[in-house]
Amino acid sequence: MRTTMGGGNLEEEDYYHGLLPREDIPHLLIKEGDFLVRSSETAPNQPRQVIISILVEKMGAIVRHIVVQQNIHGKYVTDARASFHSVPELIQFYRNCGEPVLSTVPKAILKRAITRAPWELRHETVIIENKIGEGEFGEVFSGKYKLPTGRVVEVAIKLAKKAEMSKEKIKEMMKEARLMRNYEHPNVIRMYGVCVEHEPLLIVMELVDGGALDDFLKKNRVSVKDKIEKMVAGGAWGLEYLHSKNCIHRDIAARNCLLTRTGIVERPFLLHVKISDFGLSREGDEYQMTKARRVPIKWLAPETIQRLVYTSKTDVWSYGVMVWEIFANAAEPYPGMTNAEVKEKVTNGYKMLFAPEAPPWIVEIVHNGCWQLNPDRRANMGQIARWIEQNAGITAPVVITPPLLVTKSGVSAAKRKGNEGTDIKKSKIMKKKLKKSKKRKINK
Repeated sequence: MRTTMGGGNLEEEDYYHGLLPREDIPHLLIKEGDFLVRSSETAPNQPRQVIISILVEKMGAIVRHIVVQQNIHGKYVTDARASFHSVPELIQFYRNCGEPVLSTVPKAILKRAITRAPWELRHETVIIENKIGEGEFGEVFSGKYKLPTGRVVEVAIKLAKKAEMSKEKIKEMMKEARLMRNYEHPNVIRMYGVCVEHEPLLIVMELVDGGALDDFLKKNRVSVKDKIEKMVAGGAWGLEYLHSKNCIHRDIAARNCLLTRTGIVERPFLLHVKISDFGLSREGDEYQMTKARRVPIKWLAPETIQRLVYTSKTDVWSYGVMVWEIFANAAEPYPGMTNAEVKEKVTNGYKMLFAPEAPPWIVEIVHNGCWQLNPDRRANMGQIARWIEQNAGITAPVVITPPLLVTKSGVSAAKRKGNEGTDIKKSKIMKKKLKKSKKRKINK
């Protein structure tokens, strides 16, 4: 549903960011006078209003959020000085005159309009097709997304339920999207962006064709070799990457991994695991849950059960449970036990027995690496991944650096640095080859 608030086709303005929550704004406003326009509830259960967000002080990263109101004549105002037929007209006036948009905030001068970021997609570029699932905040559909290049790709679209479109629910969905847009790894689901200009709120992700890992295991026979190389290892690589990005997933399980049949560049796997569902994920070294809520007890580390604390080490424990699931063909962990029994057993050091087909070294990695009662003695995901590679005789996938992003000011520094690193690595390899070739010539 397109919004009519603000008049004058506000949605057509490049500086209008729709339902974007204030948590995303500091990443977009860089210089004093940078501004954007969005809409939000100013109070719970109240109609949304247009808000001008402007950086008024760079040193303290102080952003003011100025509500645009309508007077008794239906015109748009920020204070009593002037009124306008539309928000775009109001914005244009204050940009031209150089006066503060709110008289009580002298530094609120509109200097530079910040346009939508590449991850803020337009609804018209997305086509919703068939329902393929349902989550906590909405339904998931297959569909198509038209890239800026004009190419159309198959996508999965998470669509927020209309009844859930409160300010808090929007913040929750955008928190998930904020995390996902930072990740680029073959074993982590990719996000193209979000559609927030109007309802419904959409999160647009890559579409994978193999379904959920647990469903696949229940319906298909998979060799031990494939389970190790394509499921156990893939999950380890993806989680190791997330931890390197300071992400605690908090919900690692077979149900939250997807399978694609398209493979990895230079490693053509028949199946390929991707970690998904970042609804509970958090950035940081530790997350303390302040109040008890419904959580998957059978995947929780003992310290989470006892103290409601989450760290990368609690993810490692959950990963061990997922490995058990893989060799149990997605059977429920701790078979025959209630949640209360699991709590008591786990906190006292109980470790599940594995299916007979699981290699002894896999059992050892999980029992002694993942399921250490003391998190300080528990392995990290880098150690787990290296042990798997050594025992299985495999190597981690090549992570392809994304293409260079060219802006008006040139190639971004981060991208330049990444590619310089690649060139240095290549040059070292070439030097080694040259040395070897010289030795061969000398020997001849």
